[in-house]
Amino acid sequence: MQNYTYSIFSILAIAIHFIINFNLLAKRRTVAEYGLHYRNFLNAVLAYYLSDAAWGVIAGFGWTRALYVDTIFFFLSLPVFCFMWCRFVLSYLSLGLRTRRVLLWYGYALLAVNVALLVAIALNNCIFY
Repeated sequence: MQNYTYSIFSILAIAIHFIINFNLLAKRRTVAEYGLHYRNFLNAVLAYYLSDAAWGVIAGFGWTRALYVDTIFFFLSLPVFCFMWCRFVLSYLSLGLRTRRVLLWYGYALLAVNVALLVAIALNNCIFY
């Protein structure tokens, strides 16, 4: 029962996320360039919430293989929404070209390292150990 309660909190977070950001997620208004990056960030946060909500339901059913796959999506969604946040902040702040490139490449590096670690899990249990 505890796993389902965990999912209820995640589903509540999804509902609040939709209530607060409905107009932007539904593309009901035109936005600037940084607004498009913000919309991508909101979609990445939504993917995080969905994998988090699914975790509790899958754990409640006791499906360990599906839980493993969901955990991989969960750990992939974390660097993705950090990267999307980085892209939004860089476009919002309008930093210099050199600073923007350096920070964007750091974001790509963080994303690449996390994807490589998630691929390495198949060979060696390096993250979930």
